[in-house]
Amino acid sequence: MKKLFSAGFVGVVAITLTATATASGPKWQEMGDAGSGPGGAQITIGNGTLGFINGGLGMSALFGGMVDFEDMFLINIVNPTIFRATTDPLDGELGNAFADFNTQLWLFQPMMGAPLDALGIVGNDDHPVTFSQFSLLLPDPTDGFKGGGVVTPGLYYIAITRFDNDPVSMSGEIFDQVLPTEISGPDGLGGGDPISGWTGDEGTFKGAYRIALQGVEFAEIPAPGALSLLALASFTMRRRRRR
Repeated sequence: MKKLFSAGFVGVVAITLTATATASGPKWQEMGDAGSGPGGAQITIGNGTLGFINGGLGMSALFGGMVDFEDMFLINIVNPTIFRATTDPLDGELGNAFADFNTQLWLFQPMMGAPLDALGIVGNDDHPVTFSQFSLLLPDPTDGFKGGGVVTPGLYYIAITRFDNDPVSMSGEIFDQVLPTEISGPDGLGGGDPISGWTGDEGTFKGAYRIALQGVEFAEIPAPGALSLLALASFTMRRRRRR
């Protein structure tokens, strides 16, 4: 079942944190619940290198059955040639990654002039080297997709889901993962359009994760009381929908 998301306000909550809250090291700790789409993506705030993103997914009947099957974060890829993101603790280049569940990782790029619309770049289910249930993202697809990958430095959205919960656009699934170990380009029927939701997930589970990153910095330098353009756009969209 396709599950659509709506623009949220999670990024603005994160943007109000002080520099002290993010200065404990090159990691970002999920604050509350990171949203499932660009409008609610959590903006990573800090100085310099971003080495890890820590968070958790799950579903709890204690909160009216609220679902948290996707987390999305805004990051700054400063060196596309060495970009790497993994949840695999046995990854050969990055250590200290982990997850309590079968992960999938996805990367999206904001569209020019429309930062809350994002196109799929690469996605992966199972690590192509260790063949584990954990995931790996590299700059380029390995499935033969041409004209994609992480080409330019800049802001990107990275998302994590459990296995079999895939991103979709209004035209269909964004990635066509023929093999679970491929790093897929946006070769699905909906690959040419921005993400609008997810295929959905079922069941009750709870799992923590740590995404290890390379070639990445925080998306925004701490500026207490200041809103980024992305956060302001998210806030504006939410107000319009309330009218």
